[in-house]
Amino acid sequence: EPYDLYPNYVSLPDDASKYRYIRFTVPDVNLGRLHEIKFFNNENGIEEQISGELITSFPDDIPLLQKIIDQDVVTYVDFFSLSAEHKEMDEIWFGYDFKEPVAIDAFEFYLRGDAYLRPGTTYELLYWDFGWQSLGQKKFNGEPLMFDNVPENALYLIKIIETNRYSRIFTYINGKQKFM
Repeated sequence: EPYDLYPNYVSLPDDASKYRYIRFTVPDVNLGRLHEIKFFNNENGIEEQISGELITSFPDDIPLLQKIIDQDVVTYVDFFSLSAEHKEMDEIWFGYDFKEPVAIDAFEFYLRGDAYLRPGTTYELLYWDFGWQSLGQKKFNGEPLMFDNVPENALYLIKIIETNRYSRIFTYINGKQKFM
């Protein structure tokens, strides 16, 4: 079924450091579908995409993981589809070998739009006002979750009631969600 994909663009702090390798750990094979990931550097005010060679904790899965760097946001990796041997490892990771040290100023990734919302799960939206304040709880039924009286220019956090887990802190800037 069709669904919307939105880029998650993450600017990294200005830093003179250069890196040959970058690595991401997969905290849970139920993470969802990763459609694409791109890295950028900005030299002389011009942002350019950086290419590299895919590396992983289990090389047999490289053909599957190639889908996240094929420049096609329609293709994806469902981490649950990793090989059984890979899923049994203590730490699952993938990354890039840029072949030489490069400055990385930003990266962009595409996850399935509803990757973290599960039908039947209850979510609580909180905002910071000298302590976390609740805006209520809603059960996800496939429709967008709408909360009333949400303050502007605030820090937000989502709590998953059933697991007592939290999202990363985020805010909205120019109508786009920005994670801290």
